Amino acid sequence: VWKGRAQLIQPMCSMPGRLEVTNKCLRWRPFHLRRSEGGWEAPLGGLFRIRRRRHMQQHTAIEVVMRSNKTLLFMFDARDECDKVWGGLAKQRGDMVAEEWRGGGGVSLWVGRG
Repeated sequence: VWKGRAQLIQPMCSMPGRLEVTNKCLRWRPFHLRRSEGGWEAPLGGLFRIRRRRHMQQHTAIEVVMRSNKTLLFMFDARDECDKVWGGLAKQRGDMVAEEWRGGGGVSLWVGRG
């Protein structure tokens, strides 16, 4: 669905790498790791909440909250890349029910079993 450059933002560091959204999972591999060394992968069913965020006052980030309560913040070079990932995650929800709502903090995509 989407494959491209992103940065994983963590406390005290920013890790450039490759983010991939498929019809089944979300994959992350830092650039400093070779493909054979792995990375991180999560099934889309493991996502709890996806939310648009700002990074450095730009609308170029997406926060992913896993059902395990792990939170990841991905930052993109441009807003259109961020929009493509957002659209890909919304489109590839499979048998999940997604509800979009607008609150003071932005737009969220809540994901749950239907």
